[in-house]
Amino acid sequence: MGAVECEHVEGDDLDSLVGTEDLRQSGALDLSVEKVESVARAMLPAVTPLKLMFGAALLFHARAFAHLILFTHAFNISGGPGLKQVAVKIKGRYLKILNHVDRSSVSFLRVILVVLHPDQVVAAIGAVHYGLMTCLASVVSPLAGAAGVGLSLGRSVDRHVQPVLRRYVASPERLAELPSCRLRAWANLATVHMAELAGVFTAVNAIGLVNLASGCLLGATLVVDVVLLHVEKQLKRFSARSNHVLLQKVASNFDPKLVASSGGFTYAIALLGFLTQIRNSKCGMSFLSKTVLCGPVAAEAMLAGLKWTLLARR
Repeated sequence: MGAVECEHVEGDDLDSLVGTEDLRQSGALDLSVEKVESVARAMLPAVTPLKLMFGAALLFHARAFAHLILFTHAFNISGGPGLKQVAVKIKGRYLKILNHVDRSSVSFLRVILVVLHPDQVVAAIGAVHYGLMTCLASVVSPLAGAAGVGLSLGRSVDRHVQPVLRRYVASPERLAELPSCRLRAWANLATVHMAELAGVFTAVNAIGLVNLASGCLLGATLVVDVVLLHVEKQLKRFSARSNHVLLQKVASNFDPKLVASSGGFTYAIALLGFLTQIRNSKCGMSFLSKTVLCGPVAAEAMLAGLKWTLLARR
């Protein structure tokens, strides 16, 4: 039998959330939706500097997080897409339910229990399992690890490569010159996956440099995201204090996601970090940096230990 989809908000779901006003009357810990969301919003500012510092660490010390980068790419090409789809569905259902209830009197845990659909839970577990198996395969097999890094890197740059290929290499006029429909289909398929194929080929032949470049690109992405959000905040602050028409227009039209999607700033910063690490290949992380980034450093040590444990049992 097929899976039962329940995207809409059912009456039984809302009825199960009614009658939780005792949250505000009892002396127990306040776990209402309103309280949990306020705590989450209060914690967000602390995430920004950590994100910036980890991005900078990847830019200048990517070799210190080689296994973390490898696992990240392996998970992104396997379980990551499926997990993102499940997260989008859960978020949509969560927001729909909150439109019908009082956030200050409804338990966050009860809302989560209503939001989680069995099919989505199974899909999330399957995506995580798929991602973890791919990560383990990338550790045991250097070829699989290199292919995962190259494929992930190729996908990340594909949106910038495709317009160039479609204009200069595989334009409709050039494809029309091919003698058969089958050749045109193969040429079109090769163009669609050109960035991924190039990434895999390069990674297989130079995994160290490609892993370093991908780490720099990941770090540059984190840094650019933080910087652009800060620029947006400052533009809005200055435009609120100023009557300058041009400044207000720039502030109202500034979109961090649109600027980041162009890729110019990200690739420039990634290239700077890559060249810096090539030049200073023997420069390691300082004790202070390791202390501040104790979480990623500990994760890297655990993944490295897992790798050598698996290799020792082969």
